[in-house]
Amino acid sequence: MIELQKDTKELIFNFLVGNISLLEFEIFLSASKEIESNFQHDDYIELLSLNYNKRENKYEASKLIERNIDLSEYEAWKLNEILNNIIHKGDNYPKSIASLYDLYCKGYNFLAILGLSFGLQLLCPREYNYEKNLAELSKEEQESLANSLYPEIIYHAQLIQDFISNKKLILLGLSDEDNHYEYFDYRNSEERARTEFGKIEAKKRWWQFWK
Repeated sequence: MIELQKDTKELIFNFLVGNISLLEFEIFLSASKEIESNFQHDDYIELLSLNYNKRENKYEASKLIERNIDLSEYEAWKLNEILNNIIHKGDNYPKSIASLYDLYCKGYNFLAILGLSFGLQLLCPREYNYEKNLAELSKEEQESLANSLYPEIIYHAQLIQDFISNKKLILLGLSDEDNHYEYFDYRNSEERARTEFGKIEAKKRWWQFWK
């Protein structure tokens, strides 16, 4: 597998998730000797030949790129970006919290607590008698609901980041025959219990020791 520089990887990853436009990526691609020398030659030529004025070519470009990057690294980067956005209350952080439920349902079982205890609360808020979803709320209402989940959510988000950083969880960037995300789980039973819904210890939460 090729090894691109960190800045190049992050630009490519940001393009794949939609943070960088087709035209911005075209400018970068045309000037990048690193991509030219590391991507498969035919894929690189095909990337250059795409019409980046057509939005539908984002799919074609993404497929060509994904054949030439480490999908496991890309998947870990994506999840870390979501978790960092939650921890630091970045842009649309309530939406990031809600997305954890979807990721859990799509196969990331290690997100059980984050998905069920936090993400689901925003998708189906009981504060509105379950009659409104997140998209129907104003930005102020969304943030008010999200803020009620802090600081507890930070602990659980950082816990997942630690497992990924320490290679206890290896995300593969692949889906199985049921379209569920695949990953390797090298955690021991105690570590797994820390992310299982219903197994949160009935002890004082970590922040309460400071009160």
